Amino acid sequence: MLGLRIQHVAFAGSVFAMSLPTTASAQSAVAVETLGARPCETLLEAQQNDEDLYRAFGMWIGGFLTAANAYEDDTFDLTPWQPIEYITAQVTSGCRSNPEATVAQTMNSYVGFLRNQRLTQPSKLVRVQANDNALFIYETVLAQIRDKLTAQGFTITDPENTYRQTFGQAILAYQRRENLSVTGLPDVPTLAKLLGQ
Repeated sequence: MLGLRIQHVAFAGSVFAMSLPTTASAQSAVAVETLGARPCETLLEAQQNDEDLYRAFGMWIGGFLTAANAYEDDTFDLTPWQPIEYITAQVTSGCRSNPEATVAQTMNSYVGFLRNQRLTQPSKLVRVQANDNALFIYETVLAQIRDKLTAQGFTITDPENTYRQTFGQAILAYQRRENLSVTGLPDVPTLAKLLGQ
C-alpha cells in the first residue's frame, strides 16, 4: 500500500498552489517551531538534494496536520484520503509558487484549502481489495466515491459500505475512462481526480 502511495505523489494538485497568496503573509501571531519556521526555499532544496531532510519536513507536516485536526472547529480529519506523501507534495507545490513564504505559512493556507473535504465526525475504516492489493478507506469517503461514480452514470449494486464486484468494476471503468493506472482500487490518483477540488 505504501508503494502505491509513493508512486502517486506526482498527482499532487496544482489547484492548492494556485490558491496561495503570491507574497509572504505577515508575521505569524504564534511561535513556529523547528522546520515550520524555515523558508519554503529550504523545503524545495531538500526535495532536490537531501532526502532525509525532505522526509523530516514530511514528518513536521504530519504533526502540523494532527494539531490542526485537534484545533480546527468541527473537524475529525482534514485529509481523509490523502497520504502524507501526497500532502508533502502538495505543500512542496505551494512552496514552489511562493518560495519566500515559510513552510508554516504555506501549511496554514493548505489547511484552509482542505476544510471543504474534511471529515467532521469519526468514520469506520473499510478494507478495500483488488487482486493482491488492499487499502483502508473511511466509510464516509467510500460513500462519497460511490455518489460521485453513480452521478457519472456508473452502476454500483454492492451493499452500502462495502467494496465488492460492481464497485470495483465501476472504479476500473472510471480509471480506464480517465486514463489513470488501472488498479481497481480507489487509490490516490483516482481519488484526486474524482474527489479533488
